[in-house]
Amino acid sequence: MSPSFRTPRNHITPSSSRASSSPTDGIKQVASYLNNLSDLQVMQLAVGRKVGYIPAPEYLKNLVVVCLDAEHFAHPPRMLTELGFATYYLSDVRQVCKDPGPHGEEILKTIYPYHYRMIESAQFINHAFLHGDPEMSRFGETRFVTKDEMSRVLDIIFVNPVDPNDLSRGYCPVLCLGHAIKGDLKMLEDEFDFKWKDYGTIVRTLDTQVFAREKGLSQKQISLKNLCTACGFTAVNSHTALNDAMYTLIAAVQMALTRDHDMNATRPDTDSKPSGKSLNRVIKNLIDPSREVSLGVGIKKYCTACGRYNHRKPACTAPKECAICLKAERFDFMKSHITQLCPMWYRET
Repeated sequence: MSPSFRTPRNHITPSSSRASSSPTDGIKQVASYLNNLSDLQVMQLAVGRKVGYIPAPEYLKNLVVVCLDAEHFAHPPRMLTELGFATYYLSDVRQVCKDPGPHGEEILKTIYPYHYRMIESAQFINHAFLHGDPEMSRFGETRFVTKDEMSRVLDIIFVNPVDPNDLSRGYCPVLCLGHAIKGDLKMLEDEFDFKWKDYGTIVRTLDTQVFAREKGLSQKQISLKNLCTACGFTAVNSHTALNDAMYTLIAAVQMALTRDHDMNATRPDTDSKPSGKSLNRVIKNLIDPSREVSLGVGIKKYCTACGRYNHRKPACTAPKECAICLKAERFDFMKSHITQLCPMWYRET
């Protein structure tokens, strides 16, 4: 397996990617099989481990793992601001699972990361409560999208044909993963009318909070930050969508690879020789190659301070003055953005 991220495969054009609401026989078999397993056992299957004594259906080889995180503005009207997806194919993982490297490094290299910010609400950044700055996204390529474009992205992410040249072979079963996943799915439903059961491809949802309890890490609803710490790495710049999606998937892989009730992250359940490489170092090595991954939907540049499309906010030099902030006497802040993109307007309404 190459250490570099590759061009995404198995996707078809956004305009034609909606799957039938009736799952195929292969997808039904996979869903039925996974329904008899715990969340942790399902994730163990997803990293190439054998679980139980009942043979898995052949169609499981087409499994796609999709880890998602949705972020919203913490103040009313609480609009969704960004989405992050970290995905991989079980067929790729099976090629490396016999020798996954330290901390499952070879498995982590198969991940495709995608980061999307909503143009309509990208200027809203949480500074109180759950502080997170999407400009500090570490992985993948950020794209700015409209609401309609994001709906197309959801179709692409969750509808993968087994063979893009022969759609009669059906679609890949999807394992949908998240940290407190019900909240993320609810945000998608509210914002995009996303009803995951209607796709006909999603065979199971997994919650890392659930199998963290199965691993004995916490009896309560563990936070993602604490889960990452328990798994042996630091959640840098958390509360941004793609960072959190990547951290969730990385933590899930660590829990699935380690021995039951043993979360010493330096002791993966493999025959690989210890390398002395920390998990933080493994994660840092993923960052630069991940920039090559994109589905091509949306635009790369949009300034949430001035509204232009030829640069991002950190590089903005355009003159700006906000009438809302001027009226509120926020003089130190009013020249950081234009009135139409005031991130503080909710305070005045």
